[in-house]
Amino acid sequence: MAVGIAGYGVYIPRYRIRAEEYVKAHGRFAAAGVLEKAVLAHDEDATTMAVEASINALKSSGVEAAQLTAIFTATTTPTYEEKSLSSTLATALGARDVFGADLGLSSKAGSAALISAANLISARGGFALVVASDAPKASPGDDLDHGFGAGAAAYVLGAGSIAVEIEDYYSVCYESWGGRMRLYGEKYPYKLGITALEREEVTKPLALAAKGLMEKMGAKPQDFSYLATYQENGRMPFAVARAVGMSDEQARPGLVADRLGDTGASSSLLSLAAVLEKAKSGERILLLSYGSGATADAVSLRVLDGVESIRGKTPSLNDYIESREYISYITYLRWRRFFLTPSRR
Repeated sequence: MAVGIAGYGVYIPRYRIRAEEYVKAHGRFAAAGVLEKAVLAHDEDATTMAVEASINALKSSGVEAAQLTAIFTATTTPTYEEKSLSSTLATALGARDVFGADLGLSSKAGSAALISAANLISARGGFALVVASDAPKASPGDDLDHGFGAGAAAYVLGAGSIAVEIEDYYSVCYESWGGRMRLYGEKYPYKLGITALEREEVTKPLALAAKGLMEKMGAKPQDFSYLATYQENGRMPFAVARAVGMSDEQARPGLVADRLGDTGASSSLLSLAAVLEKAKSGERILLLSYGSGATADAVSLRVLDGVESIRGKTPSLNDYIESREYISYITYLRWRRFFLTPSRR
């Protein structure tokens, strides 16, 4: 029996900061192709975003929280260093007696959660909730911070009555030190600063994963209508498309970093949500996800007739993008707690 997406939902914080605010503060903006990015409000975090996206996904699918048999969460910025996010989410949604799994350490955690959930449903049936919620954060003096945004995407997976079939996947995983990393105990991630190495760090594993998937399926780049991919900046989807033999036209519908920034573990799944707002029955989507290390997932999804039935029940990604309020750089620093007022006590 086919396994796939029975419903999906997203959540994007209301507040944005424009690239020009960084130019005023730093004299430049280092995130190529990013016009603005989503910013957590002072009372938001990965947990609150996960709850909102999950509520939307359940509404889209028509599945009740009590019907869930598993919850998979993915984030690189958990609210707690050691405490289950899936258990908090289960309680907030009203789910009981579910298998919970929390994935992190990598921006690929979102697709890893999706693949893990699909395998579980294929073996045991039921419904699984997959939610990637992230708000990466770097030192305000580091170029990495310029592009980091915030957002969450959630998917309800099931078998049989689905809107999008997960056809197959292929993964690569090998040692590499070109991407961003954060040593244990350190507060912020960093990069080595070797541009050519960093570029290859991302495109090489994604290209290998895509090639492996296509060879496995007997498919070609032209067999996919859309590319949904991890994106550190607004130019990356097109660079990835070229690396895997696809066109800018296949990548453009999945572009989200230009308006949201780099959303870490939720990046590829938010890109997928953007594509699902446009995809038609019979079309194929290539989902690519990357994590420094290096590791990458390639997933083939086939859109089915039921895709229209899961739209319009909750705010779309574009609805969230258009509903925004801009803040200053100082407000951004305060809300992200880069500096705090000393206690008087």
